Amino acid sequence: MPPLTRLLCTLGPALHEVDALAELMTIGMKVARIDLSWASAEWAATAMRNVRAAEVTSGCVCAIALDTAGPEISVINKPAEAVTFKAGERTTITCNPVLAFSPQHIPIDYALQLSHAGLHEGSTITVDR
Repeated sequence: MPPLTRLLCTLGPALHEVDALAELMTIGMKVARIDLSWASAEWAATAMRNVRAAEVTSGCVCAIALDTAGPEISVINKPAEAVTFKAGERTTITCNPVLAFSPQHIPIDYALQLSHAGLHEGSTITVDR
Protein backbone atom coordinates (compact mmCIF):
# COMPACT_ATOMS: atom_id res chain seq x y z
CA MET A 1 0.00 0.00 0.00
CA PRO A 2 1.45 3.43 -0.89
CA PRO A 3 2.07 5.83 2.00
CA LEU A 4 -0.84 8.13 2.82
CA THR A 5 1.43 10.85 4.17
CA ARG A 6 2.86 13.47 1.80
CA LEU A 7 6.11 15.00 3.05
CA LEU A 8 8.07 18.06 2.00
CA CYS A 9 11.63 17.74 3.33
CA THR A 10 14.27 20.46 3.38
CA LEU A 11 17.64 19.10 2.30
CA GLY A 12 20.82 20.18 4.02
CA PRO A 13 24.28 18.96 4.95
CA ALA A 14 22.81 16.29 7.25
CA LEU A 15 20.22 15.12 4.70
CA HIS A 16 21.16 14.90 1.06
CA GLU A 17 22.65 11.44 0.48
CA VAL A 18 20.96 9.10 -2.00
CA ASP A 19 20.17 6.30 0.48
CA ALA A 20 18.55 8.64 3.01
CA LEU A 21 16.54 10.39 0.29
CA ALA A 22 15.36 7.05 -1.15
CA GLU A 23 14.22 5.96 2.30
CA LEU A 24 12.28 9.20 2.77
CA MET A 25 10.67 8.77 -0.64
CA THR A 26 9.44 5.29 0.27
CA ILE A 27 7.72 6.67 3.39
CA GLY A 28 6.08 9.61 1.60
CA MET A 29 8.49 12.41 0.66
CA LYS A 30 6.97 14.02 -2.43
CA VAL A 31 8.96 17.29 -2.50
CA ALA A 32 12.65 17.88 -1.74
CA ARG A 33 13.24 21.55 -0.82
CA ILE A 34 16.64 23.14 -1.44
CA ASP A 35 17.23 26.49 0.28
CA LEU A 36 19.35 28.53 -2.13
CA SER A 37 19.85 31.35 0.37
CA TRP A 38 22.76 29.42 1.89
CA ALA A 39 23.58 26.58 -0.50
CA SER A 40 26.40 26.88 -3.00
CA ALA A 41 25.64 26.16 -6.64
CA GLU A 42 27.78 23.02 -6.45
CA TRP A 43 26.02 21.71 -3.33
CA ALA A 44 22.56 22.43 -4.78
CA ALA A 45 23.46 20.65 -8.03
CA THR A 46 24.74 17.62 -6.09
CA ALA A 47 21.59 17.53 -3.97
CA MET A 48 19.39 17.67 -7.10
CA ARG A 49 21.36 14.85 -8.73
CA ASN A 50 20.99 12.83 -5.51
CA VAL A 51 17.21 13.35 -5.51
CA ARG A 52 17.03 12.05 -9.10
CA ALA A 53 19.24 9.06 -8.21
CA ALA A 54 17.06 8.33 -5.16
CA GLU A 55 14.00 8.29 -7.43
CA VAL A 56 15.60 5.48 -9.41
CA THR A 57 16.62 3.61 -6.25
CA SER A 58 13.22 3.94 -4.55
CA GLY A 59 10.97 3.73 -7.62
CA CYS A 60 9.22 6.89 -6.38
CA VAL A 61 8.76 10.31 -7.95
CA CYS A 62 9.82 13.43 -6.05
CA ALA A 63 9.57 17.09 -7.04
CA ILE A 64 12.37 19.54 -6.27
CA ALA A 65 11.49 22.96 -4.84
CA LEU A 66 14.20 25.61 -5.11
CA ASP A 67 13.67 28.18 -2.39
CA THR A 68 15.35 31.55 -2.78
CA ALA A 69 16.03 34.06 -0.02
CA GLY A 70 13.34 36.43 -1.23
CA PRO A 71 12.06 38.20 -4.31
CA GLU A 72 15.32 37.97 -6.28
CA ILE A 73 13.59 36.26 -9.17
CA SER A 74 10.85 38.40 -10.68
CA VAL A 75 9.11 38.17 -14.01
CA ILE A 76 9.56 41.45 -15.90
CA ASN A 77 7.87 43.08 -18.90
CA LYS A 78 4.51 41.54 -18.01
CA PRO A 79 1.64 42.58 -20.25
CA ALA A 80 -1.53 44.08 -18.80
CA GLU A 81 -3.63 41.24 -20.23
CA ALA A 82 -3.36 37.54 -19.34
CA VAL A 83 -1.06 35.32 -21.39
CA THR A 84 -2.14 31.76 -22.14
CA PHE A 85 0.36 28.91 -22.06
CA LYS A 86 -0.47 25.58 -23.67
CA ALA A 87 0.64 22.23 -22.29
CA GLY A 88 3.59 20.79 -24.16
CA GLU A 89 4.73 24.06 -25.74
CA ARG A 90 8.29 25.30 -25.18
CA THR A 91 8.93 28.50 -23.26
CA THR A 92 12.31 30.13 -22.72
CA ILE A 93 13.08 31.69 -19.33
CA THR A 94 15.61 34.42 -20.04
CA CYS A 95 17.56 37.18 -18.28
CA ASN A 96 17.26 39.34 -21.43
CA PRO A 97 15.38 42.49 -20.30
CA VAL A 98 14.62 43.50 -23.90
CA LEU A 99 12.28 40.58 -24.62
CA ALA A 100 8.57 40.99 -23.99
CA PHE A 101 6.74 38.46 -21.82
CA SER A 102 4.95 35.95 -24.06
CA PRO A 103 4.19 32.24 -24.27
CA GLN A 104 7.58 31.90 -26.01
CA HIS A 105 9.67 34.01 -23.57
CA ILE A 106 9.52 34.73 -19.84
CA PRO A 107 12.04 37.48 -19.05
CA ILE A 108 13.20 37.53 -15.44
CA ASP A 109 15.22 39.91 -13.33
CA TYR A 110 17.74 37.68 -11.59
CA ALA A 111 20.95 39.03 -10.12
CA LEU A 112 22.67 35.62 -10.15
CA GLN A 113 23.21 33.23 -13.04
CA LEU A 114 20.43 30.68 -13.62
CA SER A 115 23.12 28.02 -13.32
CA HIS A 116 23.20 28.83 -9.57
CA ALA A 117 19.84 27.11 -9.43
CA GLY A 118 21.21 24.12 -11.34
CA LEU A 119 19.63 25.29 -14.59
CA HIS A 120 21.38 25.44 -17.91
CA GLU A 121 20.37 25.82 -21.54
CA GLY A 122 17.98 23.03 -22.43
CA SER A 123 16.86 22.34 -18.82
CA THR A 124 13.26 21.27 -18.40
CA ILE A 125 11.13 23.12 -15.86
CA THR A 126 7.70 21.76 -15.03
CA VAL A 127 5.13 24.43 -14.20
CA ASP A 128 1.98 23.49 -12.34
CA ARG A 129 -0.96 25.50 -11.06
